[in-house]
Amino acid sequence: MRLKPHVLYFIIPTLIALLTGGFFLLSFPKDQIHLYINSHHAPFADFFFKYWTHLGEGWLFALAIPLALWKSWRAGFQLAITGLFTLLFSGIFKNWLYARQPRPIEFFKNIADLRLIEGVNMAHWNSFPSGHTTAAFAFWFALALVVKKRGLSLVFFCIAFLVGYSRMYLSQHFLLDVVAGAGLGILAASISYVISTKLTQSFWQTPILKKLF
Repeated sequence: MRLKPHVLYFIIPTLIALLTGGFFLLSFPKDQIHLYINSHHAPFADFFFKYWTHLGEGWLFALAIPLALWKSWRAGFQLAITGLFTLLFSGIFKNWLYARQPRPIEFFKNIADLRLIEGVNMAHWNSFPSGHTTAAFAFWFALALVVKKRGLSLVFFCIAFLVGYSRMYLSQHFLLDVVAGAGLGILAASISYVISTKLTQSFWQTPILKKLF
């Protein structure tokens, strides 16, 4: 995929985040990393991440695809297949290749008491990778490719990044799960972009209203 200037505003900070995460994973055990993150809390952060984490859920695709179709058929198609690849990747890894991997609350049972956020429904299994992080990076990167604005690309990265961090803050996932999820999300959006680009015709670029009326 040929990288255009606006794409770099998402890709470069993502690479920095992945490399930083990889460095910590190579330097420290995943349980030690998680306990460190879990020990740093604040009331505002509890409230913020409890709700921000929902910006990595599948309803975003369901909402955005119809809206994207009003921009062009290609934009809607690109977001749709990004959603499909996201489901495919998450399903293969979480439910097949790495099924039954314990999440933090299960991993630390009888080992350490995690600080949990009231009102958050905790999951115990299928930890790897983080599905919310996969969906967040897939969706917000795909949106950056559709919108094509440098400033918004950076904003979209920040949204996805904070979703990833929220999964660790809420003790739903380990850093390894989040790093893998971010990588899979970027992969899903990139493959979808290449596919939609190969199918590009003048038809793709025409707003849906001009086709119908």
